[in-house]
Amino acid sequence: MIESIQKLTAIAWDDIQVRNYRSEDVESIIDYFYEKIVPLPFRHLDITKRLPEDEFRRNFLEKMPDQSKGAVVIVDYKGKAIGMHTLTPVLTEHADFHAHYWDVGMRGKRIFPIAWYKACDLFFKRFGFERLYFKPPKDNPMSSGACRYIPVRRLEDEVLTYPILLPNILASVYEITREEFYALR
Repeated sequence: MIESIQKLTAIAWDDIQVRNYRSEDVESIIDYFYEKIVPLPFRHLDITKRLPEDEFRRNFLEKMPDQSKGAVVIVDYKGKAIGMHTLTPVLTEHADFHAHYWDVGMRGKRIFPIAWYKACDLFFKRFGFERLYFKPPKDNPMSSGACRYIPVRRLEDEVLTYPILLPNILASVYEITREEFYALR
């Protein structure tokens, strides 16, 4: 599997790492979600439901000491934080996997398959999930297109119901079970 993912990109496997977030990452996360660097490519967030920036920052900083159980990992390219993967909601047997890349220059470089693999491995081990779901909005070609490069099973479309999102966002839905993921090796 690693070899087939590596063939998709000119990026070296070891150049991409996933790790727990650190205090110096919080401002990049805030800049991304509060659109301080560039506007989000596809606006699905209901900004009226977004926490005030100071409260958002405080929540991230307060959760830092408990990172071993965290549902947020940073994606590093050659030691530079370029994005993150998150899980919401985190349930007993599964979670929904999300990708957020704030380094615009790194988008479209097919970093996602390597980061996806490393983040899935970490999340499956950390939480003991039976499965992970991937629900990219259908109108977002970057996130929808990324699922072409990972070995996930397509399910029926669904309307996303995350509390922070605008209503009626239709998503393609994919899944991979723990057993399927570890059979990839």
